Amino acid sequence: LYSSAASDVYKRQHVYTGGKGCVKIWDIGNNNGGGNQGGYNKTPLHQLDCLNRDSYIRSCKLLPDGRTLIVGGEASTISIWDLMATPTPRIKGELSSQAPACYALAISPDSKICFSCCSDGNIAVWDVHNNHLVRQFQGHTDGASCIDISPDGMRIFTGGLDNTVRTWDVREGRQLSQHDFSSQIFSLGYCPTAVSYTHLRAHETLM
Repeated sequence: LYSSAASDVYKRQHVYTGGKGCVKIWDIGNNNGGGNQGGYNKTPLHQLDCLNRDSYIRSCKLLPDGRTLIVGGEASTISIWDLMATPTPRIKGELSSQAPACYALAISPDSKICFSCCSDGNIAVWDVHNNHLVRQFQGHTDGASCIDISPDGMRIFTGGLDNTVRTWDVREGRQLSQHDFSSQIFSLGYCPTAVSYTHLRAHETLM
């Protein structure tokens, strides 16, 4: 399991899990009483075949509308799914990148912009509604592996396989700061109550 997202839109409780080649949709709110642990059905509601069978999903993000899921992974194309399509969910758009893989995704607070961390080190900024590339942030010298966004959507924070954490101004499209570490960064989270963040490195955790 590389990624997950959750939804309780329309009183449903769904979890979306990304793994090898596909995203599976699970209903965790339907207690079927069938004897499974927790009483939940262990069969997914749907399987979204997003990538080749041997490629992994790296990130999936559910938009607040509860019907749009954005999926990225070990492919140059990021797929946008309509979860409410009938009879089954279907792809309604694609974002085509020059990078061979997407390692992480983030969505702006207004759901208009998608940020993708690319294996070539770039941060791609996408217009979700028109499915086109707005700009790219360039700075990481190896793959950009993780991302978080400030609540106002004005700054993003990215970690990379180049052992750096960088802060970017979204509106001006420029790097604001860079912090260098001794090992690769795999995850980070922005702290809204202070000018700080928590990140996970290859061998240790720092605050």
